[in-house]
Amino acid sequence: MAKTGVRAKKPLVILDFDGTLARVVPNPAQAKISAKTKAELEKIACVAKVVILTGRPRDFVQRQLVGAGGIRVIGLHGNEGLVKTRAMADLENEAAKFAKGIRGVVMESKKSGFALHFRKSGMREAKIMMALSSLLDKANKCSRMIRGRKCIEFLPKKAKTKSQVLWGIAAGNRNRRIVFVGDDYSDGEAIRKASTLPNFQGALIKSHETRMKGVRKISGRMLFQFLKHELAWG
Repeated sequence: MAKTGVRAKKPLVILDFDGTLARVVPNPAQAKISAKTKAELEKIACVAKVVILTGRPRDFVQRQLVGAGGIRVIGLHGNEGLVKTRAMADLENEAAKFAKGIRGVVMESKKSGFALHFRKSGMREAKIMMALSSLLDKANKCSRMIRGRKCIEFLPKKAKTKSQVLWGIAAGNRNRRIVFVGDDYSDGEAIRKASTLPNFQGALIKSHETRMKGVRKISGRMLFQFLKHELAWG
């Protein structure tokens, strides 16, 4: 049920990329927005402001949206302006060695950090975490870690989290209806924080990998039906 008490104004839709607009695939470089999803996004963009808030580099997503107007992309969780520190580069080199030693773990290098993906691994995530324990201990000292679905992202200590970025957007648009949909733990944490605002509604795409109490879940197949229902409010 939509919350009340917000003046009528063009609403704002904020969406995650992986697991929300694009399927989680074994090779992260092959994640793609389907033609059908792109067409639905264009329809939403006709009646609302649309923002894609993702840990992916902005260019990676923008290349898939060529021809679709009215959609803004915020890449690297709002940290596109940061550069990779020496400490982060050293940590990435060490992580690359770990990745080579664990079957199915894929390294993704980014402008200011990197990510380790477990999408190809048949190991339980708990076992992977144990194998990476010494690396994670070092990472705690020089980086900010964001847990996603079958991945961990490593960013500089001063990097913003998705929760902080979403809160900033929501707090700056208190006279708009805001709807956010994501799929992982970082998205769930962002929803919990922003849900204190009367103009905000958030939901997670259902998956067996993300189990968070107190956060609304929807089927991935129902994403655009959910958005249209929420945007029809008021």
